[in-house]
Amino acid sequence: MKRISIFIVFIAICLTAFQSYSQTFGLKGGLNRSDVLYENESGKISDATNMTTQGFHVGVTMENSLSEMLSLETGLLVSLKGFKIDEYLDGVIIRNKTNLYYLDIPVALKAKFDLGKKSKWYVAAGPVFDIGFAGNYVTVYDWHGDSQAVKEKIKWGNNEGEINRFDIGITTGGGIEFGLWQVGVYYDFGLTNIASDAKPENTLKNRLWKVSVGYKLGSK
Repeated sequence: MKRISIFIVFIAICLTAFQSYSQTFGLKGGLNRSDVLYENESGKISDATNMTTQGFHVGVTMENSLSEMLSLETGLLVSLKGFKIDEYLDGVIIRNKTNLYYLDIPVALKAKFDLGKKSKWYVAAGPVFDIGFAGNYVTVYDWHGDSQAVKEKIKWGNNEGEINRFDIGITTGGGIEFGLWQVGVYYDFGLTNIASDAKPENTLKNRLWKVSVGYKLGSK
């Protein structure tokens, strides 16, 4: 709770500090390719297997102009992240998939450079604060051509078998703006170990590639 309070205060300070400058509101959405940094006493499991899953992100953004070149962009995005692990046991294929729904609050500093004809390219980086609000585990058992799926809700918390609700990470990326449209590619990496019951040698951290399309609604 202390960490999320710090997140909220930080965001409030950022938005208040730049409220005298022009603000542009917009919509953003796109595709996610997510997995996790998964490491235990045996090494990095994520280096040895494909854990990538598909997801999405969608929401609203607000960009505060600081100068002709610099701006501060934040927003509120619903984002589906997660990972998968496939296992083989006595001829049975066990496919485990974890789906995690977050509210993402990025606070990225953007630097823009003219390309001409009302187009610009940009780079951006900054912290991103994530709040988990829903999710599920889906396990599919395949054997001899038959399959059975079992679904269980995610439990958020700090106890054994639960997932940490709050995550903080870094978002980096870049793209092109042309008129009211924006297309970008971002990479987010979580800094928080989201496995609540993890031993000191165990690590589970979010990793995410995003392809985003944004549209500017208007300015204030």
